[in-house]
Amino acid sequence: MSDFNPNVYWEERLTKDIGLHRVGHLAYGKAFNRALYAIRRHVFNAVQQQYLPDISEQSILDCGSGTGFYLNLWNRLSPKSLSGLDFTEASVEFCARRFPHLSIYHADITNADSMSVIPDQSQDVISIFDVLFHVTDDQKYASALHELGRIMKDDGILLYSDNVPRHGTKRERHIVHRSKEDVYALLNTAGFEVLERKPMFYLMGYPIDMKSDLFGKVWNLLMYPVRKSEIMGMIYASVLYFPELFLISFFKESPTTELLICRRKHR
Repeated sequence: MSDFNPNVYWEERLTKDIGLHRVGHLAYGKAFNRALYAIRRHVFNAVQQQYLPDISEQSILDCGSGTGFYLNLWNRLSPKSLSGLDFTEASVEFCARRFPHLSIYHADITNADSMSVIPDQSQDVISIFDVLFHVTDDQKYASALHELGRIMKDDGILLYSDNVPRHGTKRERHIVHRSKEDVYALLNTAGFEVLERKPMFYLMGYPIDMKSDLFGKVWNLLMYPVRKSEIMGMIYASVLYFPELFLISFFKESPTTELLICRRKHR
């Protein structure tokens, strides 16, 4: 994994064709990714209404903005101020064109010098969705959480999606699924307490939080048609969408990606 360069990987990935399918799951095509982002929108709206019902006086920063999916959701709520941040030029340029009224920072959340453009204790709310499990270097991951704690006001809310398996850390070439124990400890060190964990997916994400790899192998086998056909992606999305909504509403945890709602502790 030492030869993996995330900056080069994401710059090339987004420069070729920027869209939700490029920041989502590359293997599953546009139709299935549209369904995944519809689920994400549902979870975002539910959490926002529960924890942040009025953001008219809030300063919000979206980290790892990508195509601006979450920037758009925040923008519709008319916060006091809203800005985005990404470490790829492709994303920053795209979001700057899409949201010309917003500040879009070209900065690396894992690098303190790069993040110096964001003042200390300046944000009421920070969102960082589907970003930090792509940080494969453990020191950079800890640095990213430290920077989030630095720029967050006391009692500010962090919305942070990740895979937090209970059965130990699992590493791949460009993704690391850090254990729940490790993530909670690092969040605490960075000054955050976890208020709640909510499933973002249940059926439609790889079941990383299982003791046996058999579940993942079965999931990959069942998802194989989606990899090969856009039509099958549409069929799978239509079949799974409403059961997925029910499951993420019913269960408090899931075997795949979850949303952590965190509060910045007083300094």
